[in-house]
Amino acid sequence: MRRALRQISGKRRSETGDARLGVTLAFVAGAVNAGGFLAVGVYTSHMSGMVASFADDMVLGKFGPAVLALTYVLCFFLGAVTSSLLINWARLKRLHSEFALTLGLEAVLLLLFGLLAAGLIGDIALSLPLTIGLLCYLMGLQNSLMTKLSHAEIRTTHMTGIITDLGIEAGRFLFGRATHAGARFHPKKARLLVSLLGAFAAGGLTGAFGFSHMGFVTVLPLSLGLGLIALVPMLDDLSRQKRRRDLKGPLERPRANRQLDGHDG
Repeated sequence: MRRALRQISGKRRSETGDARLGVTLAFVAGAVNAGGFLAVGVYTSHMSGMVASFADDMVLGKFGPAVLALTYVLCFFLGAVTSSLLINWARLKRLHSEFALTLGLEAVLLLLFGLLAAGLIGDIALSLPLTIGLLCYLMGLQNSLMTKLSHAEIRTTHMTGIITDLGIEAGRFLFGRATHAGARFHPKKARLLVSLLGAFAAGGLTGAFGFSHMGFVTVLPLSLGLGLIALVPMLDDLSRQKRRRDLKGPLERPRANRQLDGHDG
């Protein structure tokens, strides 16, 4: 179990681990995007619509909504910045939780989103923009994580690129079958793209059904799942720090004793 989780979120990466984490996060993104829409009325996983809304509102003189749209884009940007900072800091410290830190933060933010979504019945004027901003931040965090982790090979928060790449692979396949020209069709990549698309769609169905029938409780298994995936590398770091302290202790005690002996003399 620990080995499987370490393969998904650990520092040492493989194509299999990247694919499994990508499919998992695509499911989460689909659930959050669809469930978030039911909670706040906005799809927050892609910024194209937000930027277009900003432009439309500016032209129509709706400066309040325009500022909000720009703020949401900034939240997505800050999420990506946060993920990059965490990953680079963990690399500098040579931590096993290089990617798990971002996953752990995402798990906590999912819980916070659930609490905010549950409170939308109250002060909606405050909690609604805050919830949308949090979702944008969360999606930026996740998108940046998978981009850095997979060297920009896997995206999980929006399906535009996935469907485009899948269309390219389908065209290569059909061209090769029709002309026998040996076009570079990549079956392994195509399977991954189909898996990501299917996971996002399944997550969307799950999130929409869950939020419409159970409310914010839907985020609990998503948050707990991400937390579990992130836990093993974090425990590895804690174990390594404990070993270092245990090794450092016996070395420092004789040195301290020598200093005391010299002082007494």
